[in-house]
Amino acid sequence: MFTVFARSLYRTFGSQPRRNTSQQPETYKRLALDAADLTFGLRGLGWNFAADAKVPAFTTRPLHPYIRLGFFDSWDFLQYFCQCFDWEGLGSPNGGSIYDMSLTPPLRYLRSTTITFFNGLIIYGSIQIGHDLFALIAVLVLRVSSPADWPPIFDSPWLATSLTELWAARWHQIFRQEFVALGGWPLGLVAGRVGAVLGVFSVSGILHFVGLWGMGMADLRVYCFFLMMGVCVVLEGMWKKMTGRRVGGWPGRIWAWTQILFWAHLYIEPWCLSGIMASVFVPTAIRPSVTLHRLIVDILHG
Repeated sequence: MFTVFARSLYRTFGSQPRRNTSQQPETYKRLALDAADLTFGLRGLGWNFAADAKVPAFTTRPLHPYIRLGFFDSWDFLQYFCQCFDWEGLGSPNGGSIYDMSLTPPLRYLRSTTITFFNGLIIYGSIQIGHDLFALIAVLVLRVSSPADWPPIFDSPWLATSLTELWAARWHQIFRQEFVALGGWPLGLVAGRVGAVLGVFSVSGILHFVGLWGMGMADLRVYCFFLMMGVCVVLEGMWKKMTGRRVGGWPGRIWAWTQILFWAHLYIEPWCLSGIMASVFVPTAIRPSVTLHRLIVDILHG
């Protein structure tokens, strides 16, 4: 509801009329689909207000079933791997901490960083699978769009050589318009680029805070993670201003992922404490990871 409200506010009171660029006849069906798209559509593709949206190019045939099935299995294995760290904590609906206080500090933070890393992959996979599922329904079930209407939602984020590149282009741009309209634009008027960047990440932090708050985990560390990402992007801008060079190359890649792994502890800890890691999307009896685990145990025990 938070995102629908923000999106409706922005798209209703924008500076220019909202027009579909598809040039299709304005039938009642078309108008109804346009209304639904304006309300629930995430990236605004096909509309004039999203003309500057960064849309990744197709790298594989859209909706290839074998690729998607393999991706889902990999995502399930990652989730199961994290749950196996602590079945009574991370694998329980009651939730658990990524920190094991019984371990020495080096092992404790190695454990927490490993869980943080794999949870990042799980979040990436969850968004990708959700995108593919909605595309499948729209294309094959409802038949209201074509595969070309569903370009990739990510642009190989692991190739980012700076945090600016990651968040501005390679990560999903689902909420970009709302973040810019509600945070970037107003704070940019007050404090220039620094205000715009921090405004965008502040609204992002609020969105994710509200999401976890709805699950009973009101933890400001979630907001602080996104705020720190904004601070890092501002620092990259300062580096460019001082040196005349953008952050990039392998040094930029190491910088970006070091900062993410460090600050993401602020996001993943509340995420795991909320119990969301115990989510079950496939019945245990047919879950790929559980089936493989049982098979390995049976083989090892003869």
